[in-house]
Amino acid sequence: MSRRCTRPVMKRSEDPCSRQIAYSRCREGILKKAAELSVFSNADIGLLMFFPTGRLTSFANKGRRICFSVLLKSPMMIKKLLFWPSLPSLFHKRIHK
Repeated sequence: MSRRCTRPVMKRSEDPCSRQIAYSRCREGILKKAAELSVFSNADIGLLMFFPTGRLTSFANKGRRICFSVLLKSPMMIKKLLFWPSLPSLFHKRIHK
């Protein structure tokens, strides 16, 4: 019989400190995977991650300004961003702190 790797159960931690530690660990892995994907597939990748405190982490393989200006020049992408359910509340929290 072969042994299969099991994935950890995904559940939200109630402790803010352990949640921040988990975010920091996963953030590094996600950034590494985004960089690998951009190299292997020659794709233009832009990644934005917001921690609940409002702290921003971003990645762009060809420079943030170039990557995100392409996104903002597209009217369809702007509509998608504006109607993304959690985005307005995120910016509202950051502005009105």
